[in-house]
Amino acid sequence: MKRWQNLLIQLVGLVGQAGNIYAGIVPAKYQPLVALGLTVAQGISAWYAHNYNPDGTPASTAFVKTSDSKTPAAPVIILLASLFAASGLRAQTTTPPDVSTLFAVKTTVMNLHIAGQNNPGTDLSGSYLFMSHGKTDFLAVTDSLLVPGNNFQGYYGGLGLAWQPDRLFSKTNLPKNSFQVYGALEGGIARNVPASGTSTSKPSFFTHAGLNYDPTHTGKFSINVVDGGFVYAPNLGYPSPASNGWTLSVGIKLGLWTKQN
Repeated sequence: MKRWQNLLIQLVGLVGQAGNIYAGIVPAKYQPLVALGLTVAQGISAWYAHNYNPDGTPASTAFVKTSDSKTPAAPVIILLASLFAASGLRAQTTTPPDVSTLFAVKTTVMNLHIAGQNNPGTDLSGSYLFMSHGKTDFLAVTDSLLVPGNNFQGYYGGLGLAWQPDRLFSKTNLPKNSFQVYGALEGGIARNVPASGTSTSKPSFFTHAGLNYDPTHTGKFSINVVDGGFVYAPNLGYPSPASNGWTLSVGIKLGLWTKQN
């Protein structure tokens, strides 16, 4: 077992333990059994991982640290997402006011998997709410992806949808009017910009979806709990497999212009 695999199992267990106690989804009489089951699973994973080096080789062999033995960026991002998600599992006795964010900016730390490699990067995005219908918002969105590790740049613009999934939490203790699910489809330009040599620019598409949590209930500050996306960027000059990639990110969103509904 590689170190990142054990890390991922422990993180899933951490979120599960918090959700079991605070989310109000599991009936009280079953919570001790769920907690015991998660604890046993985490313990078995930790014991099993103890018999292996970080790169997955048996602990009985000498461990030589290489670039392949480093923990991928994705589990670290999942750790941040897990902590952000756990922060939202607090009981609420009142329903917060319903607030719309008209204009917002978001910055995230991102993992981009492209051309068979994982590299950390950033995504700076903006959104403008131009129409609402009930709990659904229609958005104009932009995203700027910068990943220095593999010389990737992506600049996109398009349309998005966002809505409050209150019905999903109606029978739980999770706060209402505080979560927002969203998705977007954007077009633009992807670039491979090496430190030396010729850069390559190609038309590209970026689609992504995620979950925001507003702990202040004001629309002015939200935690981007998780965002996952797909980048279509063919013929950028990367080695095989292809230049198409996947993104995973977490971050914060700032509402610069809000109104109460």
